[in-house]
Amino acid sequence: MWFDKTAIDVMLKLRDDFGVKLLIETGSYLGVGTRFFAHYFDQVITCDVNDEYLSITRQRVKDLDNVRVLKGSSPNIIKDLRDRNELSVMPMFFLDAHWYAYWPILDELSALKDYPKCIILIHDFKVDGFWYDSYGHDLDLPYVQQKLKEVNPNFSFYTNVREEIHIWTKEEAKTVKGFNIADPETTMLFDHAWVSEDRRYRGCLYAVPSELKGYPLKKVEWNSD
Repeated sequence: MWFDKTAIDVMLKLRDDFGVKLLIETGSYLGVGTRFFAHYFDQVITCDVNDEYLSITRQRVKDLDNVRVLKGSSPNIIKDLRDRNELSVMPMFFLDAHWYAYWPILDELSALKDYPKCIILIHDFKVDGFWYDSYGHDLDLPYVQQKLKEVNPNFSFYTNVREEIHIWTKEEAKTVKGFNIADPETTMLFDHAWVSEDRRYRGCLYAVPSELKGYPLKKVEWNSD
C-alpha cells in the first residue's frame, strides 16, 4: 500500500476530509508501513502475532513517540481498544493481517460491529486488474459485506482504479517523507514490489460513512445476492 502514491493520496484526503487522528494497522510485518504512516497521522497503533515481526517493528519505530506496537490477534486488539475507549471519534482501520492459517478479516469486522463512526480500508481486496487475497475464499464484497453492514449499514463502498495508480520508484521515494531508502528492508520491499505487476498493483476496498467526491476511486454498490 505505502509504495502506491495514489493510495496514500486517498488515505491522506480521507484523513483531512473526515478529521482522522488515529490509524489502526493490523499486520505489522516489518514495520516499514507503520513508520511511514506515523509521519502522516497523529497516532498509529499496529499489531501482529509474530514475535520476530514485532521485534523488528519496535526497533524500526523506537524513535517515534506516536506509535504503539501491540502483540495479539487483531480482532482481540480491536475489541480491547473499544472496551478501553481508546478509539477516537473517526479512526481509520487499515486491515492487512494475513498469511497464516487463521485469516482474521471477518472477526476484525465483527469486533467493529455497531461502530459506525470509522473508516475501513481492506487491503489486497478483489478488484479488476489488481492482485488480491484468497485463503479458501476470495476477498471480495460478497465475502465481507454482511459484516460491514453490521459495522455501519450506511457505509459507501469504493475501490481503487488501475488507470489512476502511480507506484513510486525507489528514486521517487527518496524525496518522500516517511521513507528511508537506505534501510535494507525498505529497499527489499520496494524491489519486491517491482518484480511483477501482481506484487505492485494491489486492490483495496474503502468503506466510508458518506459518499465521496473528488477521489480517484470507483463506487461499488451493495451486492443484493
